[in-house]
Amino acid sequence: MKLLVAALLCIACLSISAQDQPDTRVHYACTAVTPLKLLKCQTTLGPQAGRRLISAGSSYRSVEDFARRARVGEPWWPGKSNDLIVVTFAAARIQQDGRAFRLEGAAEIHTAAQVVEAGDAVYHSDTGEIEAHGDVREKPAR
Repeated sequence: MKLLVAALLCIACLSISAQDQPDTRVHYACTAVTPLKLLKCQTTLGPQAGRRLISAGSSYRSVEDFARRARVGEPWWPGKSNDLIVVTFAAARIQQDGRAFRLEGAAEIHTAAQVVEAGDAVYHSDTGEIEAHGDVREKPAR
């Protein structure tokens, strides 16, 4: 019995410590550019990452912070335009192929209508279509 209790405590400790791990995935926050149905994105990678935001009063410390914490429906690039964020996504690796974004490893996509979590996914920015593969979970957006 003592062995069972010790094993359960160990499992509980492992799950708690796993939640404290930092999110090292690549993050994107995007707004739509009409009428071409293109996305304009900020990301945690690339030449803009780490650059400080100019806008006074912004709650974001840098471009990377904006890409990581921005939410669908919030203003795009605070203080710079009236556009709204239309999609955010994160994954271990993200590659852009034309108007498709390929998310590999712990993929998570947030749109105005839904949240999709999957092992891997493809987000088609021109149609909004999401192809999700491997342990797919979908729920309505809040």
